Amino acid sequence: VQPGDYSVQLTVAGKTLTRPVHVHSDPREVTTPEATRARWAMMMQIDSLSRAFAHEHATFVAADSEYTRLVRQLGGPNASVVTTDSVVKNVTTLIATLRARFSAGYSAPIGQAFDLLGGLESSADAPTEAERRTLEAATADLRDAFAKLHALVTTEIPKLQQVAGSHAPR
Repeated sequence: VQPGDYSVQLTVAGKTLTRPVHVHSDPREVTTPEATRARWAMMMQIDSLSRAFAHEHATFVAADSEYTRLVRQLGGPNASVVTTDSVVKNVTTLIATLRARFSAGYSAPIGQAFDLLGGLESSADAPTEAERRTLEAATADLRDAFAKLHALVTTEIPKLQQVAGSHAPR
């Protein structure tokens, strides 16, 4: 936490104790209050991005699962309808793009944000311009992925469900 005054609350067996606590800066840290605040602000941006990612990731996992189920229903990834139908091909391309974006690897946007977070936590300096650009790029990439995911869930998966329904065995 940032240096400052806080209230700590402990509840045990139905009883709550509240005490004030003052957090001091580490006297060994060579930095300015402005640099500390700037690092903290960027870390909170990453935290917010991480929370949004967690929610959207759960939505993606469900959509990816539904896509996989529908492709199996159509006969598998090599079935003629899967390789020729434009709706199926569009959804397949979109799913592949989103799988890369929703990956937890370092090359994925959230991986870049977490890598940046590690650097911020181990530094006493204010964020650099390069770090700001990295966070802006990761944020923009994730916002784009979230928008694509929304389109997948609200528009493309229903179209794929229609295709699968029209090719169901009779």
